[in-house]
Amino acid sequence: ARGGSVECMRMLLEGGCEKDLEARDKWARTPLHWTLINGHCACAELLLGEGAEGAVRHTPNRVHRRRTQLAQPASLQALALEFHDASHAIHGVLARGIRAQS
Repeated sequence: ARGGSVECMRMLLEGGCEKDLEARDKWARTPLHWTLINGHCACAELLLGEGAEGAVRHTPNRVHRRRTQLAQPASLQALALEFHDASHAIHGVLARGIRAQS
């Protein structure tokens, strides 16, 4: 997700990695977090379409503080705005994905 390879992500998902859609790394970020940070629209569409949560589920603060000093984003929209201006296509992808999950 971080690198933006849709083909690689599709191969992993077809191989049974869909249970890892909400897996968190040492910075408490999911694959969807990384696609938003790096602006990979096609990857974000794929993850949201496969069921990645469009709402932030926070790690308990005591656990989060042990993992990283990075602040937890208030929302995925806020995270995307932190890295990309409001005109970036990633915002539309995220909004459509969240609406589709509602």
